[in-house]
Amino acid sequence: MAAWEVQGGAPVDRDGAIEIADAAGAVRLRVTAPAAYGAGGREVGARLAARGARIELFVDAEGEQVLVDPEWQSPPPPAMGTRRTRHAAAPLGAGVLVTGGTSLAGTSVASTELFDPAEGAWSSSSPAPGAMRRARTDHAAVALDSDRVLVLGGDSSGANSTYRRRTGGAQVR
Repeated sequence: MAAWEVQGGAPVDRDGAIEIADAAGAVRLRVTAPAAYGAGGREVGARLAARGARIELFVDAEGEQVLVDPEWQSPPPPAMGTRRTRHAAAPLGAGVLVTGGTSLAGTSVASTELFDPAEGAWSSSSPAPGAMRRARTDHAAVALDSDRVLVLGGDSSGANSTYRRRTGGAQVR
């Protein structure tokens, strides 16, 4: 019935839907088998298929005019390695640095994670920032320039501030 030519991504059949991945393999868009209705309002069968760089729509309406309503969705955002509350975040380079906070178990954490929007992924190991010297919650994180974030204050069972600088390799001071 119809076909879409995809540029800048690769359509792939997955679990009854078509996912479109970028050159790095990250899924950027998902379309599910659409709802389709004949002119009289009856539901008709429809399915999608990925063939090369095309998404093809097939409808079994026996020659009747059809209304097709595909559902296009962005993929869910990626999850952090450590789910947390009461943390701080600040821009770092092209990403966002998330520091400390309280884990779902209720303990303070010293870990940091860097979100890279270009990759759509979180990183908590090299070359990501690593960890602060002390776990802390309810603190502040302030971007100083494109490669430095100042983390200060908060509750860390003592009055300590940490300074985090990333140049080339990741360092936490």
